[in-house]
Amino acid sequence: IFRSLDFIENGVEHYLVILTKTNVKYFEKKELNKGEKVSLVQKVFNWKEALSYQYVDIEEDEKRFRVFNLHLTNGSGMTKRNEELKTVCKDLSNDSDNILCGDFNTFLTPTLSFFIRYFYSLKKQDLNITELIEFDKDIKSYELEDAFKGKYTFDLFGFKFKLDHILLPIGKYKYTPIVDSSRHGSDHYPISISLV
Repeated sequence: IFRSLDFIENGVEHYLVILTKTNVKYFEKKELNKGEKVSLVQKVFNWKEALSYQYVDIEEDEKRFRVFNLHLTNGSGMTKRNEELKTVCKDLSNDSDNILCGDFNTFLTPTLSFFIRYFYSLKKQDLNITELIEFDKDIKSYELEDAFKGKYTFDLFGFKFKLDHILLPIGKYKYTPIVDSSRHGSDHYPISISLV
């Protein structure tokens, strides 16, 4: 089991965790944010978000993988999340297949941004974008694809969002994406993939 501090809400610590039966060659956890409360939503709910990310290097059947676990900031706009993703992607491996897993909080649309812009302290460039479209362009620049394209992982009063992703090298693997319809106490639907 490998863990790193994810966020703190009202003094309660929450962690990112990687569980694996595979032999881990290397583990690293790194700071992502210092816990600044920039937006009104972060201040109201007393959130210190996206404090760290982690990754493990593993070998399985003579294949090498670097598997990341991350959680990008919710209480901000796409501009902040893009900065965080760039920081994480500096640790992409050149000699292993990179797999990024986590809550990327890709939820902005022009309509939603209009209503939450002050609460989330959105920047001007965050207001007229559909974040999932921009996110797809961004991950392609890292030669990654989303295993859950077209699937939703979060439902709030009938409003469906795709917040969670598993990113894989483009075209390298066949896979089956699975969205578990039981939330198991979470507000997100758990996701997993089976690589072929």
